Formats: sequence, C-alpha cells, structure tokens
Amino acid sequence: MNADGTAGTPDPDSTVAALVARALELGFDACRITTADPPESAPRLFEALAEGRHADMHWIARNAAKRADPRLVLPGARSLVTLAVSYHEGAVAPAVSDGQRPRGVVARYARRDDYHDR
Repeated sequence: MNADGTAGTPDPDSTVAALVARALELGFDACRITTADPPESAPRLFEALAEGRHADMHWIARNAAKRADPRLVLPGARSLVTLAVSYHEGAVAPAVSDGQRPRGVVARYARRDDYHDR
C-alpha cells in the first residue's frame, strides 16, 4: 500500500521524503540514502592499510573487507540510510578561571547525550 492509501508499488521519491522527514522529526540533523554497493573509494581503504596510514588505529584493519562493502555486513541490502547529529550548539562561552580552580573547555561532541544510548 502506498503512503496515500492506494494499492501498488510505493513511489520511491515519496518513500525517501517520508523517511527523511521522520528522521528530522526524531531529532537527527541529516538523513541520506544511498545504495549498498561498495563506494568508489573502497580501493583507497586497502591502499591506506597497506601503506600503514591507519597509524595506531588497528581496529580499522580488522574486517577491512566489510568496511569496504556493506553487503558483506547486510547480505541482500540494496540501500543504506545514514543519519547525522551535529555537535554544533551555537556560540560557546570561553572557559573562565577564577584563579583557584583548573579551567577547561568541554569538547563539542561531549556536550550532548551519546547517540549510542538513544
């Protein structure tokens, strides 16, 4: 059944629009949809790993094939939905010290609830 209540094949454009609208309603700042095909940049991942450009982030090398091809993680998937939450919250007051206590600035990513906990 289509979003308008009629029978038949759903219109892909209206399905995408509804999905994006719902993501924004739920508080996400962006929602994009793409194919589950490997990205054109996938070979560069293997080049970077072979050249050791991942430094001490050894976890990147684990399951590199899955990182390069989403279909290995989600067999049969045709599309992927990505969601984003911005760390930006407007102007931030500078850290002020009273001379007695340490001062510091809290990283923007640490100011919001962790999206993993939603």
